[in-house]
Amino acid sequence: MDVMNLGLSALATISVLAVVPLLALLQQRLAGHSMSGLWPGIVLSAGLGGLVALAFWASGVSGIPALIAGPITGLGALFASVATSPLRYHSRLVQGLFSAISTGLVFLPASVAVFGSAFDFLFTSAGLIDLGASLPEFVAAGSVGIGAFVFQRRSEVTTVRMRWWPVVSLIAALWFAWIGWLVGLELAIDDSTSTIVLNAILMPVVGVIAGLAVERIRHRSTTPRGLALGFLGGAIAAAATCAFLEPTLAVITAMIAGGLSTLLTPSSRGAGAKAILATALIAGGSSLLLLGFFAKDLAFIYTGQPEVFFGQLAAVAASAVLGFLVGATLWWLLRRLDGSQRSLPRR
Repeated sequence: MDVMNLGLSALATISVLAVVPLLALLQQRLAGHSMSGLWPGIVLSAGLGGLVALAFWASGVSGIPALIAGPITGLGALFASVATSPLRYHSRLVQGLFSAISTGLVFLPASVAVFGSAFDFLFTSAGLIDLGASLPEFVAAGSVGIGAFVFQRRSEVTTVRMRWWPVVSLIAALWFAWIGWLVGLELAIDDSTSTIVLNAILMPVVGVIAGLAVERIRHRSTTPRGLALGFLGGAIAAAATCAFLEPTLAVITAMIAGGLSTLLTPSSRGAGAKAILATALIAGGSSLLLLGFFAKDLAFIYTGQPEVFFGQLAAVAASAVLGFLVGATLWWLLRRLDGSQRSLPRR
């Protein structure tokens, strides 16, 4: 462990923590709601998620290296912020309990699959291929949040007229933090660094193009919502894949993730939390599966063997099912404690 390793670990930690408020702001922007009164709940949820993740690492049972202590704390905070996003207008007690319990039950096993050495489905010795912890951050967190929506009684839909500049500025800040996250999690400056940087820049751009194209074909319009969902689709795809794909295959992966994210997410104007959660699940899951076909020197097109794909599929399916069941069950139980639900604000 040298100064360079520590510096990159710190870069990853700071960058992931920067994504937490930026993604929350973008989510509220898509929903057409202000952030008034929401920051304490977001800080509470993210803080508890980070503490649970750090305590798990400190226990020594995870097998996660010391250099990952900072990043896994930040990743736990981001997971909790995303997973609890459907509950931002509910009591702090419900938000806190949902955050801590879902982090413990869903984020921790998914993060061990990424950073530990235990997961090697079908004994390929490749383990799970996932540079930026897309499995816990997007597949698992998205599934938890969607599970919570099952028992929600309210609608997110409002009349939203988004302006381009606020969305573009948030995306620019997210993009910058995202690159720092992925470069930092490599924990070394090596031959893969240039590939990571190139793909982390390229894939969100391709995602935007795909998202806007799908929106134009589907709705005959081009809106900031299509820009945001396309960007997130490409960026989430980059989180998992950017170190393992040749640029041509990275473009194909980002195009699929960005297009699917815009096509399959809720189309209702104002569906902010649902849109982000659906994008997280769709883009995260599809990119992890595509790694089973495209990952350099490991996947099907290079070896002709399907084991890596089936390993990726098993991880995605297990995280999605576990996340959904935990999210739905937790909200079904915790809603009885909620005595202070607020109505949704209008812009």
